[in-house]
Amino acid sequence: MLDAYHRDGEHKEALEITNSLVEQFPENTIALRNQARAMNKLGGFATDAILETYRKAVIVKFPGDYSALWYGSFLSDIGRLVDSVEAHVYACTLDLDDPECFSRLAQIMSDVVQPRNVWQVNDENRPVPSFIDSESVIKSIMFAVDCPGYGASQKFICEQALRNIGFGIEELGIRLEEAGELTRTDRRNFVEPLYEKLKTGVTLKT
Repeated sequence: MLDAYHRDGEHKEALEITNSLVEQFPENTIALRNQARAMNKLGGFATDAILETYRKAVIVKFPGDYSALWYGSFLSDIGRLVDSVEAHVYACTLDLDDPECFSRLAQIMSDVVQPRNVWQVNDENRPVPSFIDSESVIKSIMFAVDCPGYGASQKFICEQALRNIGFGIEELGIRLEEAGELTRTDRRNFVEPLYEKLKTGVTLKT
């Protein structure tokens, strides 16, 4: 329903609905992320206010992976790419079986490794860690491909990430063949240590 409001440009109405939902369910991750999205689309709200609403959506008792993805997307839009990687990695930890989380992680990591525009990175307070590199992009893509439900939309995102780092689809096929069968445990062993290295107040309750 809220998507329809936004498609019709009725952002004010969407915000009123989400405000009511958050008032009734202040710890609901879906209500909070939709409130943040409506604030952003309507305009007139400080960036910090939108960020804080998204952050609330991921620090509740039962956060959702899509709350973390939307949060990460907004962080990317304002140039905080490393913070965006943190949010995307967190999304992966929340749902180890969602190819959207891993493909989006690959995409944002590729933007960190090889920014398409200089203005994309403006967060001078958080330098890019050395472990965010082309290899981490490739591994994220391999795990996306391994997830149940991997489809055309995720394939498109992953191919964009590959092009961004200059890695060929044929080369990816070779890597996948060499890796053999990947498992959910492999995905966990990739993202959980990564999150431990990246986690800050961006996704942690302080």
